[in-house]
Amino acid sequence: MKRLTKYMVVVIVLFSVVVLMTGCCIDDKVTGGGWFMSEVNCEETKCTFGFVAQGEGCLCDGIVYKGQFQFNDHAGTKLHCLVVDLDQVGPNTYKFEGVDKKSEIDIVVTVVDLGQPGADPGDEITVEYDGDTWEGELGGGNIVIH
Repeated sequence: MKRLTKYMVVVIVLFSVVVLMTGCCIDDKVTGGGWFMSEVNCEETKCTFGFVAQGEGCLCDGIVYKGQFQFNDHAGTKLHCLVVDLDQVGPNTYKFEGVDKKSEIDIVVTVVDLGQPGADPGDEITVEYDGDTWEGELGGGNIVIH
């Protein structure tokens, strides 16, 4: 039993070292811009956007998030935020968060990179802000996971 316990401790320590040495560093970057149609106040409205979202560093030393997000739903909502978090949440899917510079309300953006412009289906975006959600497939533009 003691031998088994010693082996388990060695395995756990080695696993922890491998995870810390290889799995704690990230260098994620997602960029995009374009337009999509979304329902706003029961009407289809053209929404335009542009962004750069990046996270780099190591968990042990701290990860730095940077980037900006601009959004306009052409029905009156204009947003501009600095990126404060970036996570991969699925295959070809990233979510980033920011705070609107004017209202200081949180913004959550989820983007899906489904290929080059003109691909069918096209890239997708969802913007959540102050209880409202805009979402759609891009009618023009591109989202790129680097």
